[in-house]
Amino acid sequence: MAKAPSIYVSQRSALGFDSVSYGYGGIELFEADQLDRAQVGYSVSKDGKSLTGDGKGAWRENWFVVGRETTLGDPIFLSTDAPHAVYTAIHGEGSWNHGLIAPDLEAFWRCLAVFRKHAKGRGTPIELEENPPGEDEVEEYGTRICECCGEGDDAVDFWAGIAEFAD
Repeated sequence: MAKAPSIYVSQRSALGFDSVSYGYGGIELFEADQLDRAQVGYSVSKDGKSLTGDGKGAWRENWFVVGRETTLGDPIFLSTDAPHAVYTAIHGEGSWNHGLIAPDLEAFWRCLAVFRKHAKGRGTPIELEENPPGEDEVEEYGTRICECCGEGDDAVDFWAGIAEFAD
């Protein structure tokens, strides 16, 4: 089983929060003592057998689950190989068709900070209804996400979708 890169563990422990809620969804990051358990069902089975492979749609040996998207519970995982790209994939589909959400760990932390700022005061459906983002806020959010992780369609779509205004 892959191990979390030490840079991830040290940066995660310094983060100061475990989740960002926005309306009905958000992102939850697992704490260091939860990371081994978080791999069950992805890279390893309940009895410790490897679930990784090299075939199309297989879970890769170098993928490591670090959190989840909270609306549907889809995993957020990173590559254990530098520069530690961060991905998500829809679970329950029978194969893993991953999508990039940040090209590297630093970009992920920057995107998460932008999302957290955008989510402030909008952490529940009621708060979001009472304080919907204005057009200028949506534009600023999109611009900042693009600056953080580039123009990659998968990454931009993920961060737009999690903020509930995907095209």
